[in-house]
Amino acid sequence: MTGVPRIVTRSSLLPVLALLLVTFSLYATVLDHSFITTWDDDVYVTANEAVKGFSLDHVKAAFTKFYSGNYAPVHIVSYMVDYSLWGFNAGGFLFFNILYHAINGILFYYLLIRLHRDKRLAFLASFIFLCHPVQVESVAWVSQRKNVLAMLFFLVSFHAYLSYADRGIARGKTYYLASLSAFAVSLLSKAIAVIMVPVLLLYDHCFATRGSWGHKILDKLPFVAATVVISLITYISQAPGRGTYFGGSPSATAYTMLPVFVRYLRMIVWPTDLCASYTLPIRTEIDLPVLSSALFFLLVFTGSAYLYRCRRDLFFWFLLFFIGLIPVSQIIPILTLINDRYLYFPILGAAVCSSALLLKGVDAAKPAIRAATLCGIFVLLVAMSCLTVVQARVWKNSITLWSDVTGKYPGDSDAWNALGDAYLEDGNRDLALSAYKSTIAACDLLANCQYYDPTFDKIGSLYLERGNVLEAKEYFTGIVSANRNYPGALNQLARINYILENNRKTGKK
Repeated sequence: MTGVPRIVTRSSLLPVLALLLVTFSLYATVLDHSFITTWDDDVYVTANEAVKGFSLDHVKAAFTKFYSGNYAPVHIVSYMVDYSLWGFNAGGFLFFNILYHAINGILFYYLLIRLHRDKRLAFLASFIFLCHPVQVESVAWVSQRKNVLAMLFFLVSFHAYLSYADRGIARGKTYYLASLSAFAVSLLSKAIAVIMVPVLLLYDHCFATRGSWGHKILDKLPFVAATVVISLITYISQAPGRGTYFGGSPSATAYTMLPVFVRYLRMIVWPTDLCASYTLPIRTEIDLPVLSSALFFLLVFTGSAYLYRCRRDLFFWFLLFFIGLIPVSQIIPILTLINDRYLYFPILGAAVCSSALLLKGVDAAKPAIRAATLCGIFVLLVAMSCLTVVQARVWKNSITLWSDVTGKYPGDSDAWNALGDAYLEDGNRDLALSAYKSTIAACDLLANCQYYDPTFDKIGSLYLERGNVLEAKEYFTGIVSANRNYPGALNQLARINYILENNRKTGKK
């Protein structure tokens, strides 16, 4: 059932070339982008000695160190390839991001050919996967290489598992080992690949495969073991920065996440106002958005019962969307509620379900309006692709990125601080000063803002650099008078007082 006939592979050459061409065309401008050194690209790449070519010490560092709270050694090793070819040329790193993303789309295309024998569905779903605007964050940000790499080996593992399942235990051992090996590499790229076990079990249930359930459970045990090991390592790696439950309790987090899941669906269907950093309300009780979100999902999952009975193959993809969100659903608290990159895996399911729905509309349309329906789908895909091009421009550099975030969420103090750092890195001290002041304005609206003292320090230092001593003194005094234990503030005040005293003696103002 799942093998790939030679004729299918040959006849799919044109669609595959089309997918490659479209992907590189949409992301061509990304090749001129810079590293986002105000957000992880410095930790992973530009300030990371381990990526500077292949050596025993560098590979050892990749496999023994945590980077930005993540254990993803294959991710770090992949940068060694980039550095060996391009040095610290961001365009070279991003070229490989685009290439891996394109390969993922092709692997997805052939996966759908194997499972559904429908080239239209395979092409349309792969197009959506490759060209949807929510994918931009994973492709146009060098640090998210781990996302596209994990997907690449995830899909390779899935393909190998299909070959194993099609051949049976006796003749499929090589494919089984290949699947398990690729899965291990996927886990070592990013822990999101832990969803593989439930996905494979769901596949066994939704698609008629040979073998008893006893064997199907047993052959997942090595996958489970690898999942447990990586999950434990990931839990340890994220311990220093792991947050608490949003709203202070699991129930408040659950209330908050219900509207977030609805927001994810909206981002798939209507991908506007995408952002690198979202500011969403924390909900500590059942209110109208929580209740309406719960009712919405009740209707969705009730309706999915029909899909389970009539199109179990599509039910597989429907449920995969939600399985893909489990690792970021705050069951174990992580620092951010919602990100575009969290949809990189779930969109596999969304792309298939939406494509099947669109094609059903085409097939059900009368011949007289079928052409108009196809034109409507074409316009929809073009509009989606245009949004992707626009969103890719946001990731050009740190300034464009954080300017976009602060424009959409003016109260995001972290974003204002990052924008100030970006301007300072670019040598524009006036705009940096303005951004840092906006950080403080946003912090005044928040309790215990983590950037409050550092930002006072940055503003004071910029004023001191300008020679505006009194203004600098105001900010360093603000740190000390609030009894904040921020290093350097007392030393800076001592320096300022010395300058003021010297100016008084010499008659300077």
